[in-house]
Amino acid sequence: MLDSSRNLITRNRTNHNDVAGMGVFGGSGNLVTANVMNDNGENGIFWGLGHTGGALVANAIARNPEAGILHSEADDAAITLNRLNGNGDNLIVFGNGNRVTANAVTDAAGCDEGCGYNISLEGGTGNQVIANLVLGGAHDGIRLDTFAPDDFPLTDTVVRANVVRGAAIDGISVGTETDNPVPGARVEANRTTGNGDDGLDVRRSGTLLRANAAKRNGDLGISAVAGVVDGGGNRAAGNGNPAQCTGVSCG
Repeated sequence: MLDSSRNLITRNRTNHNDVAGMGVFGGSGNLVTANVMNDNGENGIFWGLGHTGGALVANAIARNPEAGILHSEADDAAITLNRLNGNGDNLIVFGNGNRVTANAVTDAAGCDEGCGYNISLEGGTGNQVIANLVLGGAHDGIRLDTFAPDDFPLTDTVVRANVVRGAAIDGISVGTETDNPVPGARVEANRTTGNGDDGLDVRRSGTLLRANAAKRNGDLGISAVAGVVDGGGNRAAGNGNPAQCTGVSCG
C-alpha cells in the first residue's frame, strides 16, 4: 500500500511470499487488523517511510526470518494486541510517539546478523512500551538503544508494566549495544524473571528506574551504572549474583 490513507486491511493470510507479507509505505491513519503473516522471506509486515497515525491490532505474525513487524520512520501508531512469535526480531520500532501495548511477544529466533530481540526500540522520541507479555527470545526481551545518533536518537522512552521472562540475555536493556546516548528513558513497574543474564541492565546515566521487580535471573536482578536515577521501590530476590542489585537500592 503506497501513500494511501484511512484504509482497513483485515482478515487476510499473507504467507510464504519472497519478501514481506505486507508493506505499508507512507500515508496516514491506516488500520491493519486480524491478519495472519507467517513464513515470508524477510519481514511479516513493513510499516513506515513517513506513515503517520493508524494502528496494527490483533495480527498473528510468526516465523519470518527478519522482523515480525518492522516499524521504520513511522510516527504516532498504536501497535496493540498482536501475537508475534519466532521471528528473527519480533518487533522493531524506529519513529516518534508510537505506543506498543498489550502484545504477546515470544521467542524471537535470532539470525546470523545478531538479531533475536523480542522488542527493540532503536530511534525516535516519546515512544511507549506498556503492559506487554514478553517471553523467551535469543537475545534481550526489551532493548532500548540509539543506532543513528546524529539523525534519530532514542529519547524520552517509557517502558512500563511489562512482564519479561526467559530471555537468553537481559530481560530489559538500555544502551548495551552502542556507546550512543539514550536520554530520558523511564523504566517503571516491570517484572523480569528467569532471564539468562540480568533482569535489567541499564548502562545510561539519567535513566529512571522505579518499582521494578527482578527475580531468579542468571546474574544481577538490576545492573545500573552510576548516574541512573533511583526512583525507589525496586525489588530483587533469588538472582544468581548475591549482590542482587548495583547502582540502585533494592528491597
